[in-house]
Amino acid sequence: MIKERSFPWYFSLFITFALITFAQPSDVISRIEIKQAISNQPIEIRADLFNASEINSVFIAFKTFGETEFTRREMEIRSSAAFGVIPAEFAVPPSIEYYLLISMLDGELRTYPFGSPDQTPPERISISERTEFDDGVLILTPSPGEKVAQDELLITLSFINAKDDIHIKSTKLFLGFEDITEYALFAEDLIIFSGFNYPEKISMREQLIKIEIYDSLGNLKNTKTRSYTLVSSSYLLAMEDQFNYNIDLKGETRNENFNDESTWYNNIDARFKGNYNDLKVDAKIYATSEEKNYRQPQNRYSAKISTDWFDLSFGDSYPTYPELILSGKRVRGFDAGIYLGFFSLQASYGEITREIEGSLLQTYPVDSTSALLQSDVIEIDQSKYGQPFGRVALGEYSRNLLAIRPSFNAGETFQFGLTLLKSGDDKSSIEFGKKPKENLVLGTDLRLRFDNSRIEIKGEAAMSFQNSDISTGTLSDAQIDTVFGGNGPIDIDPDIVKNFKSIFGKFMDINQFFGPWNPEELSSLAAEASLGLNYFNNNIRAKYIYRGNDYTSFGQSFLRTDVAGFNIVDRIRMLNNKVFLSLGYERLQDNLQETKNATTTFQTINSSISIYPGEGIPNFTLGFARYDNSNDLSITDSTYLFSAIDDGTNKFYAQISHNFIWEIPHKANLYLSTSKRDDNSLRQNNTSNFSFSFNLRSEWNNYFTTHSGVTYYTSESAALPYEYSTVYFGVGLLLLENKLDLTATVSPSFGDFERQALDLVANYKVIDNFSLSLQLRLYRIPDVSTNSIIGLITRYSL
Repeated sequence: MIKERSFPWYFSLFITFALITFAQPSDVISRIEIKQAISNQPIEIRADLFNASEINSVFIAFKTFGETEFTRREMEIRSSAAFGVIPAEFAVPPSIEYYLLISMLDGELRTYPFGSPDQTPPERISISERTEFDDGVLILTPSPGEKVAQDELLITLSFINAKDDIHIKSTKLFLGFEDITEYALFAEDLIIFSGFNYPEKISMREQLIKIEIYDSLGNLKNTKTRSYTLVSSSYLLAMEDQFNYNIDLKGETRNENFNDESTWYNNIDARFKGNYNDLKVDAKIYATSEEKNYRQPQNRYSAKISTDWFDLSFGDSYPTYPELILSGKRVRGFDAGIYLGFFSLQASYGEITREIEGSLLQTYPVDSTSALLQSDVIEIDQSKYGQPFGRVALGEYSRNLLAIRPSFNAGETFQFGLTLLKSGDDKSSIEFGKKPKENLVLGTDLRLRFDNSRIEIKGEAAMSFQNSDISTGTLSDAQIDTVFGGNGPIDIDPDIVKNFKSIFGKFMDINQFFGPWNPEELSSLAAEASLGLNYFNNNIRAKYIYRGNDYTSFGQSFLRTDVAGFNIVDRIRMLNNKVFLSLGYERLQDNLQETKNATTTFQTINSSISIYPGEGIPNFTLGFARYDNSNDLSITDSTYLFSAIDDGTNKFYAQISHNFIWEIPHKANLYLSTSKRDDNSLRQNNTSNFSFSFNLRSEWNNYFTTHSGVTYYTSESAALPYEYSTVYFGVGLLLLENKLDLTATVSPSFGDFERQALDLVANYKVIDNFSLSLQLRLYRIPDVSTNSIIGLITRYSL
């Protein structure tokens, strides 16, 4: 407890009330929450939504340092938030850039930040190599989340690798908020606490261990925590030979009032985990009142059974295959895998798009020539509707997907796989649709590792075939002779078409809408190869990519096509991993099949230096990037006003982060970014951006925390200058013996984007496994509207 209020205490309080980073302004996204981003660990992202009922889907697009192509993953919308994960293999220092793509129910596509990535720089996540307070102190026992018998409780701390300034005998040990240091044994480099030596009875429930670590001057250097569950010995023995399970139930009801329109929403989230020896069961159900037949599924359900050598999933899953073929796509069906060491087999089948019926708007007779030329006029059932043609609001076909991948493995050194993906629309699933499609992809992948994975060679390639209209089915040989060749409208040898029919006719329809007929020209080929070397404190990766302009995979919706080139990145570690220098260069070109009037070259130079000087000193990251885009069309000829390209962008950014103790523990982060784009074409689309943010989190004691900050952003362009600032302040309180958790945040925005936002959340633990949560969110846009969200959540665990 702090008894005296010194100048640093009051200064920290002043700063805390003044500053924090808040989300970019948006009328769709209210707040972004990112879990700690550490190298080679998944990064969890949560995006709070203003009005989830108006949103069809949310995707996160991200890229690592040195890359210009974004990888996309679908986020899962639950209640009033979207949840996503950036896989661990992308969590590579120094940073990841990301933005969100939000598809609205009315078909509009929005991005967060607004205008990203072209007009507005994406958001940036700094990836840490290690935590700043890496003091070398380890909690050996118990393990995180371990169930420990009451008569076997043993807390063991190791100081063998502790830093020189750590004073072992000043260490304090807490069980919950009870100081139990006097009952611990200090034995050279170990601290041991045994439940036998503690005179009080320790409750059999989830417990929290807290360790305070001090230096020789008595300064608090770090705090570590570890949770475990205390159970009876008989319970622990029974668990060893029985099916163990955990059930988590959550129900929510909330009211959203937007623009004077009030709507109630209800949802249930149920999760089940169980295990028996090496058999594991995982099931999830999310049911919401937002499930509607005019939008893609909002409910989610899945069940998974797995052992060391196989797994089988039913319901909604996101299967992972080679990136070019299937990745980040939700499949409602089944996903199975068999893992036999040298041989593995993965298979997935299910629905990736649910049918949504269209509607008939107007009918036309056969002689309405002008009407029949409209894109939304289709042939309809004359006996049912009185006319042969109708103008419709087009629906969406049901689309299924099948993927199979056998692979051959030799530990971590060798893997070779073959992949087949077959996907298509069910043309009978809706009445008012147009041009159902079909897709076939064949691919292969290879991975080689040598010298303890210091050398890695990876490659994958895929060839796609697509039919853009299967409504008429497969042509007969006689029809092929009529449609193709010298006597038909398509100048392709009918024998070639018949050969394709004999090979691919078993998998898809072959007609005049099938393609490509000339795969040897590589228009539907996608391939990439990479070489990684990790020697002499250098981590070098060189990569070549090729994406033909006709390559299509229904399992990979956002892949950039019509581009080829290479990139190379080197991350250099120096001074005992305290300095990281990253350098990257990429050169790509489009117009691979010469279908455009000019070829554009895209060049990117990336550089970054990150400095982790050690405890007590802030971490620094400085970066510079240069983007050049150009083609060979004259920039002074008005004929090429919209097609000539010659622009360059310089971008600088700096980030300073520091975890420090000044009377109390603080975490501070400062970020600066500026960019300028010079457009040398006649369009003169010059732009410049500057952003600044600072945030501070302070832990005043075990019951009171604050987090606060400020963001400033300005952009200038010929189309629209834009400027705003946001101030943010929040508090967290623990009351009633930590049963009541209160948080409150306020964040007004000023400038071209004016808004006042208030969030209040109260969580109350009624009993150990049952809790209630009440949430109130208010958003006021001056002279426009005051919107609100009020929700109640109940949670029960067994």
